[in-house]
Amino acid sequence: MTARALSILLVVLAVTAPRPAFADKQELYTFVAFEPQLTSFTEPIAASASGTVFTPAVALGAFYGLTNTIHVGAVFRGSLANDLRVDGSQVRLPDGTPSEGNVYFNHRAIGLGALGYYRFDTGRSFAPAVEAEVGFTSHEYSVVAFGPAGEPFTVAYPSTSELRVHLRATALAEYRVGNHLHASAGVGFSAEPGGLAAWQVVVPVRFAWIW
Repeated sequence: MTARALSILLVVLAVTAPRPAFADKQELYTFVAFEPQLTSFTEPIAASASGTVFTPAVALGAFYGLTNTIHVGAVFRGSLANDLRVDGSQVRLPDGTPSEGNVYFNHRAIGLGALGYYRFDTGRSFAPAVEAEVGFTSHEYSVVAFGPAGEPFTVAYPSTSELRVHLRATALAEYRVGNHLHASAGVGFSAEPGGLAAWQVVVPVRFAWIW
């Protein structure tokens, strides 16, 4: 066995070998998260069509270990995306004429949620986890415009906003480095019943410090 192959084997064994379970009870985690997400938007003028677009988000949060597996916490999240478009929209022009075309807008959102986090104790540095979140998100749709099909101009419309309840479920894989560093990534699904941002598929990547 070459020296390089031996080094790789030692690294694999170090990562996957069983270790004593970490005591999460009474530990406080603070984290920052990067959350690429696909969001389904209903256009904010006449709600006549919807489209799926990329909307990046960042989040700051914390959770506390009630036991070694059960945690509770909170998260604050923000998202900003410009020049979004929903095709095939049916909109009435200011003079009342019906028209078909594209709706353009900028989107900003801030949200606050309560978290429930369950970590499966595997006795290793790697562990699966699941998370549930409920909270409120405020959305702002600005620079709203409609472009009639085949026309070189757009028509401006008023900005609009809404406050919605959001529900989110996420499956994660986490890795703990020693007593203080923690990283995780996964995939989640979020819904806002009755909202213009009806659902999201989220890929959160988190980095946490354990106090």
